[in-house]
Amino acid sequence: MLLCSSCKARLRVKRFEMTRKVEIERFSLTTSKQFDEVIAGVNAGIGHPDISEFGRSTLEAHSFAELKTAVEKGLSTAGLMLFMQLDHGARFCVKKRAARLRR
Repeated sequence: MLLCSSCKARLRVKRFEMTRKVEIERFSLTTSKQFDEVIAGVNAGIGHPDISEFGRSTLEAHSFAELKTAVEKGLSTAGLMLFMQLDHGARFCVKKRAARLRR
């Protein structure tokens, strides 16, 4: 594999690991609120960074401190950030819609 000189230099840079051991305790909560209300509350406690700005600022970081600052801008007060949200039911909706379109 051929690498340009700047790529080789990047490979020699010391790697920083951002891992943290977290202990989690599982609990159950029963509420009279509607499911959508609960999800909205959870969603409000998660940081939603502008992904294009987040990507640009993390790529432009030249030091660990700059990278850490870029990441921290996207965190909520609870220290959480949304990276991806999937709609697991969307697959079934697409098939139903496609079936209606074929008729």
